[in-house]
Amino acid sequence: DYYTPPTPSPHHILYLPCLHRAKNSAKSSNLLQHCRRQSYNFLCADYYGVGRSSGNFKDACLTKWVQDSIDLMTSIPGDYTLVGSGVGSWIAVLIAQQRPDLVVGLVGLACDPDFTEDLLWKNLSEEDKREIEEEGIKDIKWGNEVYPISDALIKDGRSNLLLRGGPNSLKVTVPVRLIHGLSDPEVSYSTALSLLSCLQSDDVSLVLRKGGSHQLDEEEDMDVMRSAVDEVMRRGGGYDLRSPASG
Repeated sequence: DYYTPPTPSPHHILYLPCLHRAKNSAKSSNLLQHCRRQSYNFLCADYYGVGRSSGNFKDACLTKWVQDSIDLMTSIPGDYTLVGSGVGSWIAVLIAQQRPDLVVGLVGLACDPDFTEDLLWKNLSEEDKREIEEEGIKDIKWGNEVYPISDALIKDGRSNLLLRGGPNSLKVTVPVRLIHGLSDPEVSYSTALSLLSCLQSDDVSLVLRKGGSHQLDEEEDMDVMRSAVDEVMRRGGGYDLRSPASG
């Protein structure tokens, strides 16, 4: 999906979805409408192997999704605020590290960097691990959802771990806003705290939503998301004073 306002703007919002969710979701639709009101460009695409995209999820991995996202960004010139949900937040940080010239801000919803290793693999049974390695993919119940987990995703995840280096180890210096639900059954808010500590940026904050789920798709959650996007756009240089919504 791509929306561009009547008055051309060089500032873009790129929404990066959850692990197995197609691009058309309550959050992406809500964010699209907000971009229309605020005169932001909006982009969102299905990952390789997900939704209406080509490819087999069994062959998909973080490295592929990151490169595809960078290719999309470079095909439409301008600066980008990345809004990632779940694994989309992990992808967003990897993009910000690899292409700092493209990224002016980041909003992470229920961020789960390193989840493949820290939250999944170390908690799987030996039988599940063996089936993933031998068959290449297996449906795994995680929290309240069932996710397809592939051998490629697990192995590639080990090449993209973010939380091993300690404080200020991630060269991301743009404004960052993290939002996490205290009732998230899949990813503890401690993961968001770890990411916050690892980022070099001094302009980072974390909002904890009491009762918030992993999906963060209640209207109150999306209010917080929209406010975070506007704040990052202002502080990251992506706020267009020509827009009537900016005043």
